[in-house]
Amino acid sequence: MSTATSTPTLIESKFTSTLTTDSSKTKFCSNLTTYYDNTHIRIFKEGIYNFLINSTIDVGVHLYKNYFDDNILDENLLFTHYTGCDLSQMKFSVNLESNEKYDLVITTSAILPNTIYSYSVVSSGPTNVSFNHMSKYYCIFM
Repeated sequence: MSTATSTPTLIESKFTSTLTTDSSKTKFCSNLTTYYDNTHIRIFKEGIYNFLINSTIDVGVHLYKNYFDDNILDENLLFTHYTGCDLSQMKFSVNLESNEKYDLVITTSAILPNTIYSYSVVSSGPTNVSFNHMSKYYCIFM
C-alpha cells in the first residue's frame, strides 16, 4: 500500500514600485540620509511566506509588525537585511500571522538626482498577499 504526500499549493503575489530623491527620508544607519518606500502587507492565512526582492539598486529590506515609525526604527522590527555588495536580488522567508498588519520598507542611500530606481516584490505562501503602497503625506498648518 502506498501513501501519497501532497505538496501544499503556494499562491504568488506581485508588487512593483520605485525609489527616487522624492521618496520619504530617514536615517537608518551611520547618519546617512536614507530614502525609503513603505508598503502595508496583509495576509489572510497564517504560514510561511517567501519574499523575493529584485531591484535596480542596492536596497535594504525591513519588515515591521503592526506599523513602521521612521522616528523609532527598531520598534516592531521583525526582519532586516541589506543586499549590499552590488546585489540587486534577495530572498527571505518569514512566518506571518493571519489578519495582522505588516509594513515592508525598502531603503537605499545610493540615489542619484533625477533617477528612478525600480524594485519588485514577489511573494509566495499559503494564500495571496495584499500589498497597499503608502503615499507620502504632507501636513500644512495655517
